[in-house]
Amino acid sequence: MRNPVLLAVLLAAAACGSAAERILAVFPSSSPSQVNVYTALTKELARRGHQVTVLSPFPQKAAPPGYIDFDLMHGPVAEFKNSLANEGPVLYSPEPRHFFHTALHLWRVSVGLTHAVMTSPQVKDVMKNKGGYDLVIAEHFLHEALHGLAWYFEVPLVLFAPSDLVPLPSGVAPLSYVPHPLLALNKPMSFTDRLVNVLANAFWTLGYNYYYLPQQDAISNEVFGNEVPSIWEIKPWLVLLNSDPALNGPVPRMPWEVEVGGLHVRSTPWPLPDELQAFLDGADAGLVYFSFGSSLRCSQMPPALRQVFVDAFRALPQRVVWVYDEDELQYKPENVFIAKWVHQQEVLAHPNTVAMITHGGPVSGQEAAFFGVPVVAIPVFGDQRIRAQRTQRDNLGVMLEMRNVTTPSLLWALQEVTTNPRIKEASVQRRVAGAEAGAALEKAVFWVEWVLRRRGDARGDAWSAPRLRFWQRHSLDVVGAALLGPAAAIFLLVVVVLRK
Repeated sequence: MRNPVLLAVLLAAAACGSAAERILAVFPSSSPSQVNVYTALTKELARRGHQVTVLSPFPQKAAPPGYIDFDLMHGPVAEFKNSLANEGPVLYSPEPRHFFHTALHLWRVSVGLTHAVMTSPQVKDVMKNKGGYDLVIAEHFLHEALHGLAWYFEVPLVLFAPSDLVPLPSGVAPLSYVPHPLLALNKPMSFTDRLVNVLANAFWTLGYNYYYLPQQDAISNEVFGNEVPSIWEIKPWLVLLNSDPALNGPVPRMPWEVEVGGLHVRSTPWPLPDELQAFLDGADAGLVYFSFGSSLRCSQMPPALRQVFVDAFRALPQRVVWVYDEDELQYKPENVFIAKWVHQQEVLAHPNTVAMITHGGPVSGQEAAFFGVPVVAIPVFGDQRIRAQRTQRDNLGVMLEMRNVTTPSLLWALQEVTTNPRIKEASVQRRVAGAEAGAALEKAVFWVEWVLRRRGDARGDAWSAPRLRFWQRHSLDVVGAALLGPAAAIFLLVVVVLRK
């Protein structure tokens, strides 16, 4: 936050606090790292005296008083997530998925997961307490049927988006400037890029409104009955975004879309296991951290691809920490330490860490920037490609296509990010910018409590943008009418002249 006066106001307001309120939060994400971002907020709300009930697949091991966890990783949700585990090897395909395939895949998976969550025993138990909550916080990532919980409990709705690349309810971002999250287009976009962007957004909007949303509405009707309003009619009072313009670049936002990127970054480091701490401390030549996030399994890599990483790491002078989901790694080099899970922030913050290999996930890229660690980004699916391109464009690292990952290319990329002075300087500059995100948690708490204080109002319409259709939002109907009028006049004039 760059305005010290505004920061002081937020801190003072937060210090005043608000009366203890009852908050329901639902985070269906299958990614532990994303859930950790969300729960940084919910745990802070509980520390401030609110009663917080959280439904997620990853209950907290240590939670403050007043914090209640419902584990979603049971029943229908567990069955659905296990069925997706078989898709892991497909994700490592060297050929990138095209836009239409990715969109359809996201819609299919999201509908299945949302149905599993909304019909789970945990949600049914929560709904038994009809007057039990004052606010609903829901993950904003294609789980729109969750919005019905706010209608059911007759309370305001707050959405929490996992990154800056998630389509938002307002849809105010201009197509000429902001690429669709699933398109790897660079800024500024050329004419061809803008044409592709408009066509892709048109496909997404039509498919989203007339194919995907009706399925979410059907889930909402199944759970809440036919009297529940359409998802279009349930407006959020506030949308929190895990993004920071200093790291992600400026994008037009509505006033009720608040960027709180970095709210999960810990000011006090957690202790690491003794064996891992000793490995980091002994990395005199530097340490490379390798993680493909909490959703991808490195054990599901094709054997030839996995061997590429093994051979490259064996040739490195640095030590390597590899987040690997099995206990054993065949042909593991002596300079490699494997672990199923590590405290990523503490590894990145270690002074010996010189580089990170990542899939381009939002949390990994964000934390690498906060701690000034350059990255080698190897996108696998979804919006990771545009993040990887952004990393390379901003000199925060280099991008490798999956089909181009070989032992020589990987060694080159690591050499580039650890020796190129432009990359080192840019990483240091972003670390300074990231340090300013320490107020993000205060900012998020302030706005959530602002909604709680305002919930007695008739509605949050002052903060709710009208749900305009795609063609209305971009005035395509106006442009069409403006072109059609003169064209019709010319046509009639030609007809009249020819008849004479």
